[in-house]
Amino acid sequence: MKGNVFEPRGFYYRLDTIESIVKLVTSKCKWTNTVIFYNESAINIIMDDTVMDRPQDTACYTFKLSDEFEEWANLFGKQLDQRSFVEFLKKRPDGEVVDVDNILANIQNLKVATEIIGDYQFDDNNNYSVFFKTTDGESSVKLPKSILFNQVILNGSDKVFAIEVELELIKPREEREKPRFSLNCPKYDQLKKEAAEYEVDRLKESLPDYLILAGTPK
Repeated sequence: MKGNVFEPRGFYYRLDTIESIVKLVTSKCKWTNTVIFYNESAINIIMDDTVMDRPQDTACYTFKLSDEFEEWANLFGKQLDQRSFVEFLKKRPDGEVVDVDNILANIQNLKVATEIIGDYQFDDNNNYSVFFKTTDGESSVKLPKSILFNQVILNGSDKVFAIEVELELIKPREEREKPRFSLNCPKYDQLKKEAAEYEVDRLKESLPDYLILAGTPK
């Protein structure tokens, strides 16, 4: 307000799910006057593009990782000690990680390792054998080169993705040092893109009469 002149402000809605977009648009917007823009990072809505005498009412939904997938994403590219990695896998809900019991058993077997011997040996089943010394002699375990898990990528989505992450065992550099583990997801950006595309498709199916465009409003 400048002096006694009232300056109206447009409403701005920050939304968290595709369902909230649909509820807002269908309850407050006229389909002939609404323009919805989408890109890889967000969905923006001009709720009435005929408004010219004041700021327009708008809404925005930013694609956000689900809490569950973000737990995995926070580990990508980092090194984990054996205990931290075991605890992380044990906390996963039933059915999330494929063959998790076998993976855990082999990782825990490395607790008795005093020295990793030689290079890893790979087989035809996408596993690699790790040979190590113990106080009682020598032993070995098989670890997968990759771990598969099922997870929703974006917050509020109903789409569960089958996700593959690479598992790397990092050899100790010094005596008495334990091996460490690293997870990497080469398709991370592609998965987020596919998850966003799925949400946009859901929006188009829910609002077939509305103008939905690829792009960003000025």
